[in-house]
Amino acid sequence: MKKVISILSFCILSIYHLSAQKISFGVKAGVNQVTLNGELDFESLTSFHAGITSEFFITDKFSVQPELVYSNQGASSEAFTESPFLFIFDSQSDFKLSYLNIPILSKFYITKNLSIEGGPQFGLLLSAKEEVLLNVHRENNIRTFERENDVKERFKTIDLALALGVNYKWIKGFNMGLRYNLGLSNVFETDPDLQNRVLQAYIGYRFFKL
Repeated sequence: MKKVISILSFCILSIYHLSAQKISFGVKAGVNQVTLNGELDFESLTSFHAGITSEFFITDKFSVQPELVYSNQGASSEAFTESPFLFIFDSQSDFKLSYLNIPILSKFYITKNLSIEGGPQFGLLLSAKEEVLLNVHRENNIRTFERENDVKERFKTIDLALALGVNYKWIKGFNMGLRYNLGLSNVFETDPDLQNRVLQAYIGYRFFKL
């Protein structure tokens, strides 16, 4: 982890020294559509993200944008079982993964307000919970059981992803965008082999410029 922080710090300082134009800072927040992709089938969850952003302009058309973003990710799975004793079980398990993500994006402005962006993203796992909802059906009766487990030890601390998106500068400092984070590393310490998939829609505000 110390090596990752050192590399990120070096990159940001290098960007600062290379920046010949202006620098801006801001905030952003939005919704996530998240799932896990790989050896098992999962359903998507809706969650949120929020963070701070900065943008270092190298030229009028090209900039570098480091961010610090808190993001809720994960996935959902469902199961249905009918036993020979007239019991029917249906369950839903939601993996809730909280990350502190650090994307470092290269941005190219197609027009004055419209830009495309892409680059690596480094994620630090803050917490991992498994929420289980079990329904037991027998004739006309239903019993429901809920449980939450801390499963952080099953997941890797560092997550690597490729972030790709589009951004549009709106009015009076506001901007909005779409981004897709394609996970490159397995989120689990061992099997199964699964990667994060995150689609983000957000609104941001640039409140400070140098």
